[in-house]
Amino acid sequence: MSHFVWYTLLSACVTVISYGPLNSPRNIMIRTECFNIYYPCPEKYRSRQNNLSLTTSPSTTVVRHLMIKTKFVNDTKMAKASLTFPSATTTTKSSSIWSPILPTLLSPLPLKKLISKMTTTTTITAPTPSTTTATPKIIHMEIMPLISSIILEELSSSSPDTTAAKQFTSKKEKLPKTINPCLNGRPIKNVNGMIIVCNPNMKSNGGCPDNSWCHVGMTYKSTVCCPMLENEKRCEQPMMTGIGVGAETRWYFNKAMKCCLQFIYKGLRGNANNFITLSKCMETCAIDNGYEKELNPCKYGEPAKGFDQKPLKCGSPNSMTCPKGFFCHIGASWAETACCERSGLADPCSLPMDKGEGNMQLQRYYYDDNSKQCKQFIYRGMKGNENSFNTYEECKQTCMRWDLVCEISPKVSEHRSCSANRRECGNEQWCHIGTSPYSSLCCAGASTNPCELPVAQGEGNETTIRWFADSNDHSCARECKIFTYKGLKGNQNNFLTKEDCEQQCKRICEDPCGTGRMLLTPKHTPFFCSSTNNCPRNYWCHIGAQMNTTVCCPKSGTNPCEQPMIKGTGNSNLLRWYFDQTSHKCLTFYYHGKEGNQNSFLTEDDCKNACPAYENPCGNDEPLLINNKPKTCNPEELCPQTHYCHIGADERENYCCRKNGNPCDQSMNQGEGQSLLLRYYYDKDSHRCYEFVYHGLRGNANNFLSEEDCEATCPVVPNPCEYGKPLKNAQNEPIICGGSESCPENYYCHIGSSPETTNCCPGSNDTCNLPLKVGKGTEKLRRWYYDREEKMCHQFIYRGLHGNANNFVTRETCQQNCEEMNPCGSGASLTDEAGRRIFCRPNRSDDCPNDYYCHRGSSFLTTQCCPRQGQNPCEQIFSIGYGSEAIPRWFYDTSRKKCTKFTYSGIGGNENNFLSKESCEESCRGSEDYCPHGDPLMEASGKGLAKCGVDEACPLGYICNMNIRRNTTACCQDPANFCLQPMDPGRKCKEFETRYGYDPELDDCVYYQYGGCDGTLNNFETLEKCTEICCKND
Repeated sequence: MSHFVWYTLLSACVTVISYGPLNSPRNIMIRTECFNIYYPCPEKYRSRQNNLSLTTSPSTTVVRHLMIKTKFVNDTKMAKASLTFPSATTTTKSSSIWSPILPTLLSPLPLKKLISKMTTTTTITAPTPSTTTATPKIIHMEIMPLISSIILEELSSSSPDTTAAKQFTSKKEKLPKTINPCLNGRPIKNVNGMIIVCNPNMKSNGGCPDNSWCHVGMTYKSTVCCPMLENEKRCEQPMMTGIGVGAETRWYFNKAMKCCLQFIYKGLRGNANNFITLSKCMETCAIDNGYEKELNPCKYGEPAKGFDQKPLKCGSPNSMTCPKGFFCHIGASWAETACCERSGLADPCSLPMDKGEGNMQLQRYYYDDNSKQCKQFIYRGMKGNENSFNTYEECKQTCMRWDLVCEISPKVSEHRSCSANRRECGNEQWCHIGTSPYSSLCCAGASTNPCELPVAQGEGNETTIRWFADSNDHSCARECKIFTYKGLKGNQNNFLTKEDCEQQCKRICEDPCGTGRMLLTPKHTPFFCSSTNNCPRNYWCHIGAQMNTTVCCPKSGTNPCEQPMIKGTGNSNLLRWYFDQTSHKCLTFYYHGKEGNQNSFLTEDDCKNACPAYENPCGNDEPLLINNKPKTCNPEELCPQTHYCHIGADERENYCCRKNGNPCDQSMNQGEGQSLLLRYYYDKDSHRCYEFVYHGLRGNANNFLSEEDCEATCPVVPNPCEYGKPLKNAQNEPIICGGSESCPENYYCHIGSSPETTNCCPGSNDTCNLPLKVGKGTEKLRRWYYDREEKMCHQFIYRGLHGNANNFVTRETCQQNCEEMNPCGSGASLTDEAGRRIFCRPNRSDDCPNDYYCHRGSSFLTTQCCPRQGQNPCEQIFSIGYGSEAIPRWFYDTSRKKCTKFTYSGIGGNENNFLSKESCEESCRGSEDYCPHGDPLMEASGKGLAKCGVDEACPLGYICNMNIRRNTTACCQDPANFCLQPMDPGRKCKEFETRYGYDPELDDCVYYQYGGCDGTLNNFETLEKCTEICCKND
């Protein structure tokens, strides 16, 4: 058997430059190793080595220098390597047997194989000569065996045509099939003479017999049982890197430091203090020998111990978790890893960075509470605190996850994830449902009423569909609305489905009405009534215990004073009054707050004013009731034709009593009572009026205060109708209309100068389209008619007879029957003393008074003086109105600072409405450069700038600004106010565009998206202008 001698075939140096995350210069580590690769040579060839100059240059250098750079890119470790080759002329002189191999070694083929075997992220640069050497240091490089394997492979596959190859392959003696990996002696064999292959993962010494150990080589054949010397202690042997071409990461026990350390094993001839894992080293040496008892890596107190009084181990899948009040301290080795007592703070992320004590240089991460970021630091191995994490992801997962997701983060001790059922969170927490389990967390600051929170789109890059309850929608039929959520930092008013949202936020309005349903506004909110906000027709104001039950309820159709007293339902006891029909008196009762009726009054006066609480003076029937109370009368205030004015001894007895026929046909009736009143009656037989004494009560209609009144009443009554005759009743008497009597179809109620001429006359019911008819007669009655051309009610003098239905006693009655046209967007147009509207000219500004402006309609009828709103016309939001026209107009767009065209409907607009672009720009563009930002304050009339100066200050919220170019001053909005306004995206009326706003917390201007309309003045088109006006520092 030939004896082999190992000769150096390759020498190389490796330099590794490692950059930490974010390419921080403080996290650069540079390490270099120089090494040799050996190859066995048969003993018989040793005589031919005389010409190799082994004493000075025992190797043929193939790779002189290898440099590898690594860095992190987006949390991925990248590598870059470069190889340096020497020139052939500088290679050590060789004998004839090695000469043919040199060109092969310097060929590009090994470099290509190296490239093909390295990862895709590795870059190899072109070979260049180098003679640089460096001091050898221990380094963990997997590429060293790779380079070795390429060179050896190339040697074995050299060209067969070379002389060296022929000489080498022609020899009968071959290399041995196996190599002895053991340092002392040879591998142990079994009874059959076969070398025992061991397994380090097997218990009982890896399957090796006593006095031997399991040598784990680079291959299956070199993993064998090697003998140990007598009394040799495995854990006390020095670290030995061995020999060979390998570069395996191994662990050995350092007796002086009492811990396991890492080293690089070359694959052969090492000793037994060689372990493939840290845990195996610790288990064999540190734990078995009790060295870990002498180490205390904890900053406070002693490590936690188990029932066996041994320190608890943590940080691996097979270890126990630490008890309450302790955290897992991960040291450089198993001996320095223990459950250490916490610092006392519930939130480890709020602790400062602690480098600890010791000589280790361990790359760790800590959470910086000031910058809210995880940062790298070098840990010395012991005596640190909880704010120390092995990886950036572990730090981020522990400390930053809740800050990124929640607007208000909970304490670290209360960190927990949650799901859509929202039941996992604790008190005062709510479940933020993100787009993934990572962002579905329990956040602090739970609201007691999430449905009233404003919608929050949040932050982030997500575009997920969610639902919210509109807190500004107070309708009884409120529905949840859809919005786009960005994924982070929202609020509780955020639901996955419309059903979930409405299940929690559906609004239920309380209805206190006894019959029917309460009145709702067009926005479906309850119509709340009061003394100044009356209910519409067919509704009455139910006054409950609170505002939400003071609403309009439908009338029952019967007289409220005839309705029974109802106490209602509920828990309230409200003192109210009701009218008792039997006694004709108002009495008290206690109302329970809900489901009552109209016979319920707040005070006795309200009851008496509404109901007939009175002494009945009429001879037959009840007096005429108006608004549920007897109609009072006097000689100047007459009763309708069906009634007469009963004048008693007291004014409280002057009521309208039913005539019960023609007064002139009735007999004289002295009545009842103690009064002695001189009166007159008409005697139908003699057709004359006579004097009599009336006792004050229970008389009839044939009762007059004077003889003239009697004579004026009983002569023949003239016909007031223009066409035909008045409608008659069953008694063949003309029907006196008005009051409770109405006229049938094809008749109208002609209202004359007296009840006798107030009859149902034949005529059209199309009242508002009839022409003006002044009539005939000698009367001069002030009346109102509707002008269908102007669509407005006007006054005229009626002569008393032969008019038409377009004839109203008051303007209000005219307006109730015929709708007037009002072109103004707010308020009513200006009228003269006669009630006629004042028209204006579109191109004149002096036709209307200062408090009015000229509304420019489609014709002169809609070009009228309308009330000003007190706001600068150019700042008003443009309005298309509500008419049926399509008129091209211009308005000033404050957001774009220019005049824009729009289509106006003809009526209902405002002052920001111009006939042409020129007139718009003339009125509005002139104010742009008076102020650095925003528009100047205008006078109340809107015709000029508000003045300011040394003796005349601007109102609150404005400052006096001197415009040098215009040589004038103007009151401009104070930046101290508008720079602190929110950056409001406004209303989306066009495509979103980038604007800039001032953030007072940052004292800097930031961009945001603007919808085009509305918003606040904290809105700048450029970053420069925002910075110039709002920022405190440049």
